[in-house]
Amino acid sequence: MISSLRFKNSTARDSCADLADILDPAEDQNAQAHADLPEDFCWQGYIAAHGDLWLFRTEHEALHHYINYGRAERRSYQREFDAAFFRKLYHGANSPLSDEQLERIWRAEGEVKYANLRELLWTSGFTRGLWPAQFDAQSYVVYNNLQADVRNDIQAIAHFLTVGMPAMLAISPDLEFDPAFRRAFYKVAPESSLLDMYRHWVEFGLPQNEAANERHFLKNLGLHLHAIPEGFLWQKYFAEQPHLNVLAYTKWHAFEHFVQYGVLEGGPLPLTRDASGPVLLAIADRFVLMGRTEDADRLYERIMLSDDPIPTAWQHAGDNAIRAGQHARALNMYGRVEKAGAASFWTYCNFVTAAMALGDLDLALQWLEKALPIFPRNQRLLDWHHAILGQQLHLAIQGHIARTRSHIGNPHEAGQVIESEIGRIYQGLLGKYEIQFGKHAPLRRIIPHDRPLRVAILANLDLPQCTYYRVTQKCEQLKLAGAHVEMFVREDILGFKRALATADIAIFYRLAANIVVLDCVAHCNYLGVSSVYEIDDLVFDARYYPEPHAAYSGAISTETHFGLVAGVALVNGLIKLCSHGIASTEHLAAHLADRVSSGEVSVHRNGLSPSLAALSTYERGAIQSDGHIRLFYGSGTKAHGADFINLIVPALMRLLAEHQNLIFVACGYVETEGLQEAFPEQVEILPLIENRDAYIWQVRNADINMSVLQRSPFNDCKSEIKWLEPACFGVPSCVSNVGGFVETLTGGEHVILVEATAESWYDSLKSLIVSPALRRRIGEQARLRAAELYSPAIQGQSLQRTLRDFAGLDEVRLTPGQRRRRRILLVNVFYPPQSIGGATRIVRDEACGLAANGEFEVAVLCGNDEHGPAYALTTYWSEGVRVFSINTPPRAFMDWLPEDENISPLMDQVLAYFEPDLVHFHATQRLTVSALAAVQARAIPYVVTLHDAWWISDHQFLMDGRDYLTYPWEPEHYESDSNPHSRAASSARRFKLMAALCEAASVVSVSESFAALYRRAGVPNVAVLQNAVSQLPPLEQIPAPAGKVRIGQIGGMTYHKGFFILKQLLMRGAYDRIELVVVDHAAKPGSVQLERWGATDVRIIGKVPHGQAGWLFGQFDVLVALSTWPESFGLVTREALAYGKWIIASNRGAIGEVVIEGENGYRVDVSDQASVIAAFDALQENPSRFTVPPAQSPDLFGLDQHVLQLSAIYRQAISNTSISAPLGVIA
Repeated sequence: MISSLRFKNSTARDSCADLADILDPAEDQNAQAHADLPEDFCWQGYIAAHGDLWLFRTEHEALHHYINYGRAERRSYQREFDAAFFRKLYHGANSPLSDEQLERIWRAEGEVKYANLRELLWTSGFTRGLWPAQFDAQSYVVYNNLQADVRNDIQAIAHFLTVGMPAMLAISPDLEFDPAFRRAFYKVAPESSLLDMYRHWVEFGLPQNEAANERHFLKNLGLHLHAIPEGFLWQKYFAEQPHLNVLAYTKWHAFEHFVQYGVLEGGPLPLTRDASGPVLLAIADRFVLMGRTEDADRLYERIMLSDDPIPTAWQHAGDNAIRAGQHARALNMYGRVEKAGAASFWTYCNFVTAAMALGDLDLALQWLEKALPIFPRNQRLLDWHHAILGQQLHLAIQGHIARTRSHIGNPHEAGQVIESEIGRIYQGLLGKYEIQFGKHAPLRRIIPHDRPLRVAILANLDLPQCTYYRVTQKCEQLKLAGAHVEMFVREDILGFKRALATADIAIFYRLAANIVVLDCVAHCNYLGVSSVYEIDDLVFDARYYPEPHAAYSGAISTETHFGLVAGVALVNGLIKLCSHGIASTEHLAAHLADRVSSGEVSVHRNGLSPSLAALSTYERGAIQSDGHIRLFYGSGTKAHGADFINLIVPALMRLLAEHQNLIFVACGYVETEGLQEAFPEQVEILPLIENRDAYIWQVRNADINMSVLQRSPFNDCKSEIKWLEPACFGVPSCVSNVGGFVETLTGGEHVILVEATAESWYDSLKSLIVSPALRRRIGEQARLRAAELYSPAIQGQSLQRTLRDFAGLDEVRLTPGQRRRRRILLVNVFYPPQSIGGATRIVRDEACGLAANGEFEVAVLCGNDEHGPAYALTTYWSEGVRVFSINTPPRAFMDWLPEDENISPLMDQVLAYFEPDLVHFHATQRLTVSALAAVQARAIPYVVTLHDAWWISDHQFLMDGRDYLTYPWEPEHYESDSNPHSRAASSARRFKLMAALCEAASVVSVSESFAALYRRAGVPNVAVLQNAVSQLPPLEQIPAPAGKVRIGQIGGMTYHKGFFILKQLLMRGAYDRIELVVVDHAAKPGSVQLERWGATDVRIIGKVPHGQAGWLFGQFDVLVALSTWPESFGLVTREALAYGKWIIASNRGAIGEVVIEGENGYRVDVSDQASVIAAFDALQENPSRFTVPPAQSPDLFGLDQHVLQLSAIYRQAISNTSISAPLGVIA
């Protein structure tokens, strides 16, 4: 590939017969004295080392310059060895030779080998060395399919100089050299050869970004056009502007002038009707980029006024309007785009932005709900949807507060409005899930009777005592009963949602409606997870709560009291959305049952902690006494102040006067000023004690406990906790005769029940004060009652039974010979509605096929392509299959990383819930083998299906960073563009992944050729199960134009899918009887771009959902799949055959295995251009043959066959022996 001059050292004597020919006495009077050259002077090296001398081509010129100028200027004259250059050019970048070894080789062979890039360029005839900086070596190699011959950038330059330039090979797809364009636009002399023109452009034009072709010219103008349309009447434009004749000679000059000046001059346009819209749109977009928004608007308007406006003009005009703050205009523009059926993702996004700027939240929400089914799980849309509903709720609450103030006498009426709004916003949140994932009937799960119940609790922890009895105790009780419980404060929504993904039931404790809580309830109800509202006070009925402000005896302000009034409806509105309820008393349960959707409410009373339960088993012993009787009253709330003052204080005044040994102990929020003044020695005041143990110790030291409540619907719902705490110590209590106390306690036996009069309180308290025996009897019976009904174990078992019933779990007890259906968890990086990649389609087909077969219960775990909260775990239903999804955050090399410690606990959470008998891993990048490690830790068998080279190579598709095919057994160039990872990191990764494969119950390849690749890479236990071709949507065939055949490249515009091989072939060929459809997977659905490659018309369309495969395959007659990596299977070629299409496929890997040569297509060697050309020549010569389905087509492997064989693999892996399905399976 490389040829060179012979480099040698020179002396004046050797080189020139007469030194006078070299010296110039006029220029250097002392030149003769310095005429002797250094022994190591190399004239070629001297010239090459100095760019300003590159015009010199002879030894004479070099010597002349050095002797007369160079020596005085102290210019270097020796050849400069560049070890990196020499290594790449002659030995390859991966050469193990050291720089010193390379230099020794060069010194031995240097006369015929280049020392540096400058020598290579100068000896190739260049006079300037700027162009290599603009030479895209990777594009050159990839576009021209040179990977077999060229391995690095220096070799690419050398190949271009010696082979590429003479063959007119393009540097990149956009730089195909067009001699006709260059000759006309740059006025190149007619006698210049093509090679001379190309060389001149490379040396002088490329560094200046001069256009190599018309498309390049348009790009330099800032226009998104692939060609000047034929409808540009450039000669007419010249004729109407004669002053341009001197300046412009071609259509390109005319078009350049029109774009820069003429388009805004008014008057008739030099464009036909078909050309007018695209050209004006491109120029308008150019003005936008230049900041000339008013000029852009003039052109957008001109397009929109035409008879056939382009929807893209409306889109871009709307975008321009948003930038200018003209939001109403933007809405109008986007509305037109959507009506024309041309809406893109950004149409919806920008419409929402404009609507929100105008304050029209309802309109913004309507458009979001249109967008979500098209772009499911899109985080931007979801965040907006959540924010808008949150803003609507905020506005509704503000309106509720205003209405409550104006209807202060009738808060119930004001509450009805906000409750209706809460319901509406909840429906919007529920709809968010149904829109994305579809509606589904709630499914009842069958679980073993001994499987732990999984409970997620979202709690309001504002009140310490309520928190202790309703949250802390509940967690303790359920754990004692064997349940798995996770509790989250109301601010930790992400944590709660993560737990919700695998919860059997969710409890919402003492919460009011806000947007995040409503979203959690909506998610529960969408999933069919019972949502249980728990409450321990009647704070959700405006008729009874709050009590009049006077009842608080000045303990709270008027504004605080108003806040309680306004908050009732927010609690009531949330309760109505929950399916079940838990209350602390029967009276409260009756109120709650009228509100929850199922009407089912369970009573779960406040209970004893494990320590108090233990104490309640012991009789009250003698407590050292100083002869005083201690009467205890504690209050942790500012309510009930009036009850204490009106009922208790009068009784205490008399009792303290009558019994000097009586000590009244008040703890917390208690108004005692009158008592203290009258009996300073007998009244002890304790502040509110936050520490629960310290508070209980004060209760223990009491002789008599009391709790006062005025009878009311609200107080009838209060619990008996004020009795329970002292009861476990055998301390007797006098309590008000209200609902919570009378539900489980008998007056005179477990407690003294007191009527709501001061006289009754006096009599009841006096009876205990004067009778130690009565105190002991009531206290002992109270202790026994507490131990009987309120122990943690008893309450935990009771609560777990209730929650299992609420959760709708069907429990089974397996008898001998019976077992439940085996469970299979499929794991893949994506899953619908994110249908990304062929593996995702395979997993979806397997999941649906296995579910329909009925032998196994199936679930899926996947990642999420959207950038939501990192490591959030969520769940949804897809076509009747439960899907768990982990948000894997974007990171450097996220598809390479072998491990992620954050994945293991999330995987373990799913395993604990679903309890799979086997886990089937497919494409696991992003989820990493950390997901597999969790499976190994539970000793669950697993199967791995191989879809790509992720397990055995740093390159998922075996194409390194420079698009070179690199097999696992070939050397790697680490810490470079080819492979950015270190050798150590790569080796550690391969070891870890290889170990994971070796421990699998089965490793399955989707083709024999791919299995062979893995076996050669060192994975011995590889079986083969080919992918299935599932039921496809009906073909929507569109006839080909007469005399033409249409080909389709639907794998994307990447090198490993053969895109550049195809493009170069068409650009350099004359295939005018072929039309091409290309799917650009990076473009949004619905987008269309028309181009022309050589003689071939090209239509580039955006990504097409698999549900529209029938439409897509109807757009072409021949599928082209020139993959440059050895595809593991090639589902697309099988689907093409199923649709009756011809195939041109690569001979690498399995993608072309279904081709019967010449009968249903051609299998070509993508490394051999002649092989590819021959196939395309066949299309060009006889296009009509390929517009009808081929006569020969092999049988395709169907989904039913695939599921049967896969099921056999599962059975074998689970049992480790081949068995038939047993009888007595619990379905």
